[in-house]
Amino acid sequence: MLSAGVGWDVLTSAPVWFGGGYLFGIALRPVRVEARAYETRDGYPIWQDVEVAIYTWKLLEQLPEDERKKKERQLWINLDTAVEALADSLADEQARTARR
Repeated sequence: MLSAGVGWDVLTSAPVWFGGGYLFGIALRPVRVEARAYETRDGYPIWQDVEVAIYTWKLLEQLPEDERKKKERQLWINLDTAVEALADSLADEQARTARR
């Protein structure tokens, strides 16, 4: 029974986390972005964050039907979403450190 569970997990997760796939008719093109900011004088990391975007339905809805299915468009939308979230996180960190 354990091997069936592991097999199902590998079967369903591998396409999603290694380049994308289709799950219940929905194309998933995950993007993971990691960023760090370093202190310039001593070189110590002062901020780091990781953002993951898997499926941004509202942004894809705005595209024409034929554009929604293109892997490149899905990846770019997810990348934009992840980078925007990282920028927001960095701005929050800057505001937090400015209050000190």
